[in-house]
Amino acid sequence: MGTGHEEAIAAVRAEHVEAVNSTDVDRLLAGMTDDVAYFAPQLPPIRGKDELRRFVAPIYAKASINVEMEAESLEVSGEHAVEWGNVRGAVVLEGADSEPVNLTYLFVYRLDSDGQWRISYDISTPGASTQ
Repeated sequence: MGTGHEEAIAAVRAEHVEAVNSTDVDRLLAGMTDDVAYFAPQLPPIRGKDELRRFVAPIYAKASINVEMEAESLEVSGEHAVEWGNVRGAVVLEGADSEPVNLTYLFVYRLDSDGQWRISYDISTPGASTQ
């Protein structure tokens, strides 16, 4: 090891969580590639930063989010890395009760030409039951 890739990717993940919890769309998208693909249950695929912004911005405008991400596995190979783990926490939309968040995620990271790791695929599915 010793390449520093794992530490750099952990920093991208931490920044992603901070962006989500602060509901900062620009900050969220800064950690993603221009051609990012987002896949979530019961949604059609969302491709590209512009499309993702159109999806996320109205949600973030009326949400309070508090989540944590825990990586279970990370594999780095050249200019790509694959990580999966769990997301847990809560989301409160304006005028609604708190909804628990329990997801399993898979991120594919890409080392961009500027030397920065960014999320190029963001895939989530309901997590295992915590009861």
